Amino acid sequence: MQLVILDSAQALAQRAADEIESLLTSKPAAVLGTATGSSPLPLYDELAARCAAGRISFAEVTGFMLDEYVGLPEDHPERYAAFMERNLRSRVDMRPGALHGPDALNPDLQAACEDYEAAMAAAGYCDLQILGIGSDGHIGFNEPGGPLDSRTHVGVLTEQTRRDNARFFDDDVDAVPTHCITQGLATIMEARRLVLIATGSNKAEAVEHLVEGEVSEDWPASVMQRHPEIELWLGGLLEPSKALDAFGDRVRRMPFRPWYELPAVLRDTDICLAPLALDNRFNESKSAIKWLEAALVATPTIASPTEPFREAIDPGRTGFLASTEQEWEEAIELLIGSAAERTRVGAQAQREVLLHYSPE
Repeated sequence: MQLVILDSAQALAQRAADEIESLLTSKPAAVLGTATGSSPLPLYDELAARCAAGRISFAEVTGFMLDEYVGLPEDHPERYAAFMERNLRSRVDMRPGALHGPDALNPDLQAACEDYEAAMAAAGYCDLQILGIGSDGHIGFNEPGGPLDSRTHVGVLTEQTRRDNARFFDDDVDAVPTHCITQGLATIMEARRLVLIATGSNKAEAVEHLVEGEVSEDWPASVMQRHPEIELWLGGLLEPSKALDAFGDRVRRMPFRPWYELPAVLRDTDICLAPLALDNRFNESKSAIKWLEAALVATPTIASPTEPFREAIDPGRTGFLASTEQEWEEAIELLIGSAAERTRVGAQAQREVLLHYSPE
């Protein structure tokens, strides 16, 4: 888990927008999970501004909302479908109908839950899920006491949540719905990256339990401690370095793939590791080709300083060379900790490959 502490809601919005811009640059047809409430509003303002400036496009994006109130009429302004249309969808170039939500108007709510879960599964779940957090530690509308392995379901809102949300209903707690349809915790955890935005002193206890507490149904957001926020892939004959031990189940070994599948695989990879340092020219050359393939899709590489890499990689600019465990840890942690750094190094590697290694 990466914890970022910034001094303003605007700074949080810019940092979160950087993550989304990086995702959409590398994967324009990404699946984005959206959240409601007051915390993500500055983020949506920032995304709208970047879209208007031409920095980011949602034209191919598919979106899924976290939840929806049950019992509000279709034209109610506080339905979350209306909220997301007003604050994000209509302000960017996302296609009408591309932002999906649970059908809380369906008289068969259980069928609506099953249909929504199936739609997310068919889309491959979210590449990035934006989250807020309630003062009682709920994410989505997964209230304290619910199972940590839940899927999309009908939920009952606690009195605390209804009081917190009364500000959107002219401070009338009786006007706040009592039920909702929400993605379950296991559904949320399907996302490949989670970005949680928390602002306000009333969220302090919930954030403390999220970051430092035990995973518990009493604090639903604590389940995020189990999420592998960054995935690394290993390829070829490589045995994992001890430098990777600290990253546990974030590390994935890439099985054999046909050459024509590699660009798509590497495009969706955060970091390419190619540290074959065997006294074997064939294996060294094969790893150098991995750097070339990764660079073509702007994925940063960390490699051992064998001859092919010493000649191809400019350390810190087009990738990283690491010969000791400490150097491996430092390079991995730098790239894990900064989406902007991954984008910078990957883009520079791509530029160098196109300028110097493509046929004339």
